[in-house]
Amino acid sequence: MRVPWLTFPALAGALFSTGTPLPAQDLPEIREATIHSYCEPATVRIGEPFTLVVDIVHSGRQRVLLDVSQNDQDIELGDRWVLLDERRTVSLPLADEPGMQLTQARWRLLGLEPGEYELTALGADCVASGAVQRLDAVPAGLVLLGELIEGEDEARATVGFRDEVPEVSEPLRALVLLLGALVMVALCGGVLLLLRGRRRESIETPPSPLQKLSRIDPDDSEGARAAFFLLSNVVREAIDEQAGSVLEGLTDEEWIERRLEQNGVPPSQIERAAALLRSCESIKYGTQLPTRWAVEEALTEARELCSATPSEHRPEVQGS
Repeated sequence: MRVPWLTFPALAGALFSTGTPLPAQDLPEIREATIHSYCEPATVRIGEPFTLVVDIVHSGRQRVLLDVSQNDQDIELGDRWVLLDERRTVSLPLADEPGMQLTQARWRLLGLEPGEYELTALGADCVASGAVQRLDAVPAGLVLLGELIEGEDEARATVGFRDEVPEVSEPLRALVLLLGALVMVALCGGVLLLLRGRRRESIETPPSPLQKLSRIDPDDSEGARAAFFLLSNVVREAIDEQAGSVLEGLTDEEWIERRLEQNGVPPSQIERAAALLRSCESIKYGTQLPTRWAVEEALTEARELCSATPSEHRPEVQGS
């Protein structure tokens, strides 16, 4: 069951209402809670924001406790996603189901790589009178489109084949099949060795900050805003690595303040990073897209900052 996002008047009424709650004996019997996840919209292009929604319908006598991930976050993200807004949660009674409430959590995201995905937020526990009902997270389907020209990915007719094939003698045919089999075995062996070597290399050597920055294309105007999110994260990671500690769960301004208070990184380098992060704010959360020159200028500054940071030790993670 998909429940539409609540309007501002309804939200304000729920948050600031001072009505008297019903006595416990007047509330209906506790019903089993349900959870449902979906994306709005379910199909977007790279760089376009969308919303991941989790609806939990439960008894008004139950308290909903949303899960927290191992990184003290409320949603698991990989390198393919950018979190635009922190989680927004609201709980309101359902008019058509007396005694029942809707608790809704929303995250605004954007994706960086095309494909079909199953996004999964965290689950929740519904608690009432010492009884706990577990609600496991369910996946929400999302189609992330690339930037291909319309019709570019359609199948094209093959040309140049002859209708008539010359006859081949049986001994020659057997020889050709044998040679073809040997070639296929050699190719398969080479491909397996190549894939194994790449997999070992990817495990042993994670991408450096400069390698992550190399993914940004200044000519890609559609992905410019996502590029600034990636650029900001890479600069923070590089300086955290030099300082020997990771500051997670902080805004850019909070991160700058904490870094200036701690030792390990020259203040001049923190000030350069602060200037870059603040210049990125208007692009990440504004409505105007940056020019190609602005992307190149920010990318050059980020490369210089990352080049000045060593990666000789694994940083210690610190929470907010």
